[in-house]
Amino acid sequence: MSSSPNQQVVCCFWNSSKTKKKKKMKNENMSTFSLKEQKQRLKKALKEEEKVSREAEKVVEWVRQASSRMD
Repeated sequence: MSSSPNQQVVCCFWNSSKTKKKKKMKNENMSTFSLKEQKQRLKKALKEEEKVSREAEKVVEWVRQASSRMD
């Protein structure tokens, strides 16, 4: 068995993305979070709620405008 000098053996021992996702999911499934994590999650949820509320207001306004055009 002769191998050319240009051939290299490559070994890959990195963490796959699946492993990272599983680890992240495991941490998210824990019932206890630090106070900092809880505050961050609450802040993110409140921002999302405000965003959804603004979008809902826009839809209501569009429906009112469309309804007034139909009359």
